[in-house]
Amino acid sequence: MYEHQLRDLRRMGLSAFREEQFCSALVFLRLYLEHCPDDGYPCYAYGEILRLVGDQSESYKCLQHSLALAPTEYHGMINIRLAQIEHRLGQFRKAELHYEFACKCEEESRESWLWVLRGGNLAVAGSFELAESYHRHAIALDDTNDEAHLNLGYVLRALRRYEEAAESFRRVLSLDPNNPDALTGLKTLEGASDAVLMTESVSERNQLDTGNTPGKGT
Repeated sequence: MYEHQLRDLRRMGLSAFREEQFCSALVFLRLYLEHCPDDGYPCYAYGEILRLVGDQSESYKCLQHSLALAPTEYHGMINIRLAQIEHRLGQFRKAELHYEFACKCEEESRESWLWVLRGGNLAVAGSFELAESYHRHAIALDDTNDEAHLNLGYVLRALRRYEEAAESFRRVLSLDPNNPDALTGLKTLEGASDAVLMTESVSERNQLDTGNTPGKGT
């Protein structure tokens, strides 16, 4: 293929990528990368498009290759994309390794949304305490991040800290009054505190009754 044809394929592929015309971009970049497989940015763009259209396995391979080609300052973002693929595939521990790397990168570590993604991944894996700490860190970076407050509410609810969970959901509604997930979250918590108090009271009475019951042979 002639050099000018390759330049055109690269240009059209990356232009379609930026315009979110992903299928057109795939066609152009696939042919381009057959001839120039080690061109870093087109390789990243191709892998990212594959991720977005649902081909997670091929996307992972392509993004790993782009990671080897990319300058250091892009390693954080590529690791985030790899983490998202691992999360979608149910490989939560592997996803955490990629998120951990990204969160050590100076630029990415300042992004509130990254800590929300990391916390969400750990929550799905059942690591609720650690997930809570990451969501709180996301809020410390940006208190207006409604996704951080929402996910914190989910984690606190899973930890059975119902009053705190309700507070998080209400904070979401202060930012987005019609947020359906926060409204649903509050609905699930209705009566929870009263139920806890009631069952604790019953348990205390049963313990007292048991303690006052004469033993055998008395």
